[in-house]
Parts: sequence; C-alpha cells; structure tokens
Amino acid sequence: MLICVLGSQSPFAVLGVHIVRTIAAFVLNDFHYVHATTMAQLNEAWQSRNDRPVVLYSDYLEPRLVDILVKSGAPMVWFLDDLQDCALYCAKARDVELRLGVVFTIQSLCSFARFIPQPFITRLWRPGPRATLGPLVRKIAEGYQLDATDDLVARVCQHLTGGAEEAEAALVEDQIRKIVATALPIGAHASLPRSEQMMLKDVLGGYSALFGDHPTKFRWPVSFFISGSPPHAPVLGPIDMTGPARCLLFGPQLSLPEGRWVAHAAFAVSENYSGNILKVDVVSAGKVAAEAVGDLPADGRFAVSIPFENVSNMFPVDLRIMMMSGAIEGTFELLHAWLEPLALADPAHAEPPQPVRSRRPRRRADGRRF
Repeated sequence: MLICVLGSQSPFAVLGVHIVRTIAAFVLNDFHYVHATTMAQLNEAWQSRNDRPVVLYSDYLEPRLVDILVKSGAPMVWFLDDLQDCALYCAKARDVELRLGVVFTIQSLCSFARFIPQPFITRLWRPGPRATLGPLVRKIAEGYQLDATDDLVARVCQHLTGGAEEAEAALVEDQIRKIVATALPIGAHASLPRSEQMMLKDVLGGYSALFGDHPTKFRWPVSFFISGSPPHAPVLGPIDMTGPARCLLFGPQLSLPEGRWVAHAAFAVSENYSGNILKVDVVSAGKVAAEAVGDLPADGRFAVSIPFENVSNMFPVDLRIMMMSGAIEGTFELLHAWLEPLALADPAHAEPPQPVRSRRPRRRADGRRF
C-alpha cells in the first residue's frame, strides 16, 4: 500500500505531511515513511518496508515516478501555498537570493503539472489566518477516502496539539509555527520592496494560472536573463554590440511544464550601421529545440516567435540570443520575453526577427521577409 503526499516547498506542506503521518499512525498503526523524489529512492524504501504500508512525501518528482503515480489513480493530497510566499520561504530557508527561491518553487510545481487535471488529486491550499485545525484534518482524511469520523478527527487534533483543550479549534497558523521555526506568515511577500514584489508577480503569475481552467501566457522578466559575456551578470539594460560574434544573453533558466509552446521576444537595436545577423534559439532538456535567424537593420524595435516542444520539466528552458558576426558599433536591448501554449499562439510561427513598428520589410536570400 502506497500513500502519496505532494507538497509545494512551504511550511504548510510540512504541517500537511505531519498530519498525514499522524492519521496513518491511528488508521494503519505501523507504516514506513520516506521522502523521495526519484524512482530509485522509492524502490529502496519499498524493499525495506517489511510489508508495511509506505507513506511517500515529495516536493519534487522525476517524470518516471509521476507516470507511475498517475497510472495508479490512487487518491493523493497536494498541499499548496501562494507561489509568491513559497518563493520567499524557499529563499529565506536556504539563505539564497530571491531569484533562486523562484527557481526552486517553479521546479517543484512543474514536476507536479501532470497531476493538476487528475480527479484523484485533492488540492488543499493554505487556509486563512483564522482557520482551525479540525476542518483541515477532516479534509485530509477525506482526500484519502478515509472515514473521517468525529472520533478520528478529535484524536488526531489532540495528538497534534499535545492534548490541548478544544484541540480542533486550534489555529492552523499556530501549528505551522510550532513545527516550522522559519515559517513566514500568509502574504509575507507583500513586505518585500516593490521591485521584488513586481518581479514575483510577473514571473509567477502565469504559473499560478496553471490551476485555472484555461491555458495562459507566461512572462519571463528581463532581470532573469544573464549576459553571455563574463562575468555573466544579470542583464540590466542595453548591451554594447561592439566585439566578436557571441551570445548576447540567455535565460531565464526556469522549468516549464512539458508540452508544445511558443516563445516570444521583443528587442531594440540602435546604431547597428554595419548590419548583423541575429540567431534566437530555445534550449529544452539541454538541446536546441528550435531557432530563428534573421538580418538586423541599423535600428528599430523587433520581435521573434519560436514554437518548440518542451520534452522534460526536469531541465530549465533557455532562450538564447546570439550575434552571428562581429560588430564595430551598435547596442542591443531585450525589452520583453514571454511564452504561451501553442494552442493559443498566432498560426504564423518561427518567423525571423520582425519589425514591431511599421517599416518597409526587406527580404533575405531565401525570399522570406523579416
């Protein structure tokens, strides 16, 4: 018997798995608990279980393990928190910059993307600040199709609170802080500087919409792109084109659900009097998935759209912009980058760089316009 618990990287998920283990202790008496992300880790736990049920918790799963769990159709509970709060918690808990907290949060979410439409998944979001323990315990038990009797709920709550009076009325937030010393309050991201709040909203907005009923667009903030030249610092503005042929920038190095997508980029060029050739490609699972190539005129604002298939959510996706010949002048600036599911995109894809403003187009040697 396998009981699977999924969790976003948040203190609410830590409380959630603690509640599941407490329920399992009352219902199953004995079980083997494992925190695993790979098939090999689960196999090892399965071999050492001594015929006991296994409670599996994971905040990230490799695709092979996802395939098996989806095919099993066994009831599961997925504990979720606001993605912006998750990113902040990940950064503070690991003592890393906020950008890496975003990377970890998205990586976890994308590994679970195939679970989103599954009917056997119960998604439980972190409740409000006045939410109480009893209803949460009941929802978790029901998520595993257990008989959530009043007696079971009361016993679990008593155990979690250390035998407190009116244990079912204990606040969920108090229990989170009791278990996770580094827990942040609901909406903690609102205390960040406005620039960081906007960054979180931009990059995580599309991922949050994965839980909706319709496909959505994803924004890739320019601040997540890295200069192609040493010391490979984040891109903060226009790039001087002077120098040899090279990668101008790449990014955002974020995970993406598997499937067919269209990547878009808009950029500006100025004082490129000698002309140049620009190549834009998309790297998925460590390989170039698609590319577009076009001549650049002296100045203007341009855009490119590239359809591609993301074959694995285990690897980050990168958009790379490369200058194919040397330059003695000119500046290049990435203005916007975003992507959308192929089903939403305009039928005309994979075009070389196209002017955004009205201008008479020129033709390449193969006859295609840019």
